[in-house]
Amino acid sequence: EFFLIHSSAMRQSLAILIFLYSIRFIYNKKLIKYLLCIIIASLIHASALILLPVYLLTFLSQKISKIIAVVTFTVYILLFYFGEYIFSYSNIILMSYFNNYLFYKGVTTVDSGLGVVYFSILLILFIYYQRFQSGENGLIFKIAIISYFFIPLSLFIPMIGRLDMYFTPALIFGCPIIYFHIKNKLFKLIFISILIFMTG
Repeated sequence: EFFLIHSSAMRQSLAILIFLYSIRFIYNKKLIKYLLCIIIASLIHASALILLPVYLLTFLSQKISKIIAVVTFTVYILLFYFGEYIFSYSNIILMSYFNNYLFYKGVTTVDSGLGVVYFSILLILFIYYQRFQSGENGLIFKIAIISYFFIPLSLFIPMIGRLDMYFTPALIFGCPIIYFHIKNKLFKLIFISILIFMTG
């Protein structure tokens, strides 16, 4: 998925690489250097400006508490089934100001819900195993968790899928870490099966 998309979205791919490099500045709380990286990225692809608030992650506690975990997952699920009502007029507003993305249109609905189940399992794993991460790994897990919220949003605001491309590379780092944290061989097999299903 990453190979195919980024071979045709090279400007944004370069902006994404700059953002990935700048994650160290979030962790080390170097605001000026982070802002400089994002500004440079935005000169290549204007959508990178959405990354400015990501620096606020540095003010959150290192570990996700149980309450925050439950709230996070609940909001995520609700977005799948009630997002259409929440964002019913958003496309009209967005397309009025972002003419370059007019080809991202149309609203998708949740059918069988099987995809929701698979993505939910992965989100739960990222939330759960985030508590065992420290340093930059903990930050990367939080970025990966953010990426999951773009999935339901992109059903109702199609252009959101382009913005999600900044956050999904965190999954490349996070999934192997989760795999090595899982001790049970059966659960490891299930985890790998889910990844194959979602990427196949």
